Amino acid sequence: MSWQAAVVRWAIRRKMRRGPAVEDSLFGVARDADPNSDAFVATVRRALDRTVASLPAPMRGTAVDRIETGTVRGEWITAPSVPRDAKRVILYCHGGAFFWGNLAAPRNMLARLSRLTGARVFSLDYRLAPEAPFPAALVDAAAAYAWLLEAQWYSPSQVIVGGESSGAGLVLSLLAALKGKTRVLPAAAFLFSPWTDLTLSGGSIETNAASDPVLSAADLRWAAGLYLNGTAPDSARASPLFATLAGLPPILLQTGSEEILLDDSRRLAETLQRHGGRCTLDVWPQMHHVWQLHSFFLPEGRRALTQVARFIDETVAAA
Repeated sequence: MSWQAAVVRWAIRRKMRRGPAVEDSLFGVARDADPNSDAFVATVRRALDRTVASLPAPMRGTAVDRIETGTVRGEWITAPSVPRDAKRVILYCHGGAFFWGNLAAPRNMLARLSRLTGARVFSLDYRLAPEAPFPAALVDAAAAYAWLLEAQWYSPSQVIVGGESSGAGLVLSLLAALKGKTRVLPAAAFLFSPWTDLTLSGGSIETNAASDPVLSAADLRWAAGLYLNGTAPDSARASPLFATLAGLPPILLQTGSEEILLDDSRRLAETLQRHGGRCTLDVWPQMHHVWQLHSFFLPEGRRALTQVARFIDETVAAA
C-alpha cells in the first residue's frame, strides 16, 4: 500500500466515523433522527455531496455535456484526445447505495478512462430511492443502453458497461436482464467493488467489518431497505448474485482485500466461472472501497484504470 493510500484510508475512516460506535451513524452521519425520514435521507445526501466538493475537476479540455431526454439523463464525458464521434463507448453507473448519486464524484476518473480507452463515457444519472425505489434504477439503465444503440447508433460490440459499488451491481442486473430478454449484449463489463447481494450474506460483511474504512453493515442494511421498498432482498433482479449469469460477456472485477463487500466479488467470480463465463477477479491488497475514484492521487488507482483499459482493448478487439 502506498503512503498516498494510507493517507486516504485515514481520512475516510475519520470522515465516516469508523470506530466502536459505528452502529450510531449511517454513512458518517449520526443517527439522531428517524433514519427512514426524508429529512435524514436529505442530511446524509448533503454530507456525501460535501465530500465530492473536495475532488478535483477532470483534466483541462475534457468535454462534459449534460443530456436529458424523455427517458435518459446523464452526461457525456470525453477526454481532450478523444473525438466526439468515437465509435467506442462506455456506459457507466455510479455508486451511492441506490439512494445517493452525484455525477461529479466519478467525473475525474471517467475522464481518465476516456483518455486511456479512446472511448466516450456516458455517465448515467439514474433515479434514486426512496423517491424512486427498485426497479427504477434498472429500468433507467436498460433505457440508457437501448438509447445508445437505437438513438446514438452504437454497435453492441463497441459498448462497454461499467460501474462502482451499487452501480456495479446495477450493471450486472442489466446484463442479466438483457440476457433474459435475448437482447444483444455489450462487448464487456468492468465492475469496481460491486454490491451484488442485498441480503448481506457474504462472510466478509463480518470478517472485514473492522478493516473497511468506507462501509458498514448498518449502512448497507439501511440503504437496501430504502431501495427495495418491500421487495425481497434475494430477488434475482435486485441482487444479481442470485440471477442466471450464464452467457454474459467478459467481466473484469476489481475489489479491495479489506472491504466488507469482498465476498460479493468472490462469489460472483465463482458463479460466472462455474457457468463457463470469462471473468477476471483482481483483489487489491489493503485497498479501500472504490479506490479508483482517487486515481488523481493514488498510484494504485491509476494502475487499476490502466488494467481496465488493457482489458477493454483486448476484449473489444476480440469482439
